[in-house]
This record gives sequence, structure tokens and C-alpha cells, in this order.
Amino acid sequence: MVMDSTEEKVSKILGELSPAMREITVGNFASEFNGGALRKEERVMAEAIFRASLRDDIMSVRQSMSEQLKRNARLPHDIAVVLAKDVAEVALPIVRHSPVLTDSDLVNIVESRELDFQLAVAKRKRLTEPVSDALIDTEAQQVVSTLMGNTGAQIAPFAHFRVIWELYT
Repeated sequence: MVMDSTEEKVSKILGELSPAMREITVGNFASEFNGGALRKEERVMAEAIFRASLRDDIMSVRQSMSEQLKRNARLPHDIAVVLAKDVAEVALPIVRHSPVLTDSDLVNIVESRELDFQLAVAKRKRLTEPVSDALIDTEAQQVVSTLMGNTGAQIAPFAHFRVIWELYT
């Protein structure tokens, strides 16, 4: 990931703070970012802080950021994707809630990550047929049963039939 000069400056400043101060700083910017009242230059600064924090060695900094930004529809896609690829403690809030993740992102997560990630996808408020199909393709009983209980999931008739077929054969 290539950093621009703003990100380099932010990264340097954050690197000089204690882990607790980095967590507080990221949290404050996330809270303001969620409020939506930032001017353009403030939003750019907040996004630079988030991008720099993606590389923070302290998991609690990334975890706090993920938890606070998980439902933000204005979160830049690249930040959401990096958070979704992190360790479970950081990734799962984004995987479960972020409106920024695309169907392609979600299918990729289902196909490449372990059960906890698949369950987080299956519990999302809304799921399209392609994502539901990928979840069914896992053939993991817990994932499929979670999907089938999700009233916000769009499941194609043939996919329903596949699930029933697996139950009775």
C-alpha cells in the first residue's frame, strides 16, 4: 500500500503515541466520522488516520476502529476490506455489519475464511442470492442453518431445494 504525504505524516504522529493514546485518537476520529458532520479536509484526515491504524501492531486499536465503524456507509471500501481480512477479533464486526462490503467481498470471505467468518456473513441483515449460494456451498451445517433462519436472506428456490435435498439424502 503506497502512502501519500498526509498518511505518512499521520503514521509518524500516531507512531509517537502510546497504544492507549492511539486507541483514544482513532476512537475520537471514528466517532466524529460516524457523526457525518466533518468538513472535507477533516474527513480526509480521519481516513488517513484509519489507513495508518490498519497497520497498527496493537490489535485493540484496530479492533476499536472496526467496532466503531462497522455500520458506517461512508467508510472507504479499501479500509473495510483490510479490516475484514484482519484477525477475527478485528474483522468480525465489519464482516457482520458493514454496508460497504460488496457481494464479491462477502463471497470471497465465505470461500476463503473459517467458520466464524462464514457465520458472521450468514447473520448479516441482508444477503443476496449469490452470497446465500456461497454459504450453502460451504455445506457447513451451522452456517446453512443460520442462513436458513435469516429472514433478510434472499435464497433462490433451487438453493432451498438443495438444502432440503441434503437434509433427506
